[in-house]
Amino acid sequence: MKRKRILTMMKLRMIDMVPRFRAWHIKGKKMYDVQIIDYTKQRAMVISRMGIVFPIKFDDMILMQSTGLHDRNHKEIFEGDIVMTFDAMLSVKKDENGNFILEPNVFDWSWSRFACDKLHGTEIIDNIHAHPGIVDNPKDWEEGADD
Repeated sequence: MKRKRILTMMKLRMIDMVPRFRAWHIKGKKMYDVQIIDYTKQRAMVISRMGIVFPIKFDDMILMQSTGLHDRNHKEIFEGDIVMTFDAMLSVKKDENGNFILEPNVFDWSWSRFACDKLHGTEIIDNIHAHPGIVDNPKDWEEGADD
């Protein structure tokens, strides 16, 4: 019984380790969940909200990895998301070492699980591909939100 419980725990941990991706389709200006990444054919198989699976070439998309973290509304946070925390609008990016950071990086640390504990009030606002420049000009987003 104890051995079965340990194996089950190991399986659960392995599930958590599977990286998740989403793709921003540059031409269609839409976000899709990625099902398969095919490096040999230079494309990703994505799924639409209607459940239709179709390919998008690497050149036609921006691939974004999940941070493995969630905002206060339990929404998964991905690279490229715009988050609101401490009354500041910040974007989630990867640094040169592959660590997720918040930019502008006013806190000067990687966004690890330890750092996320400090950011328990974080909320996803949007993503930088749907609204480029929004972090630099937050008033543009606030004015557009009323429309």
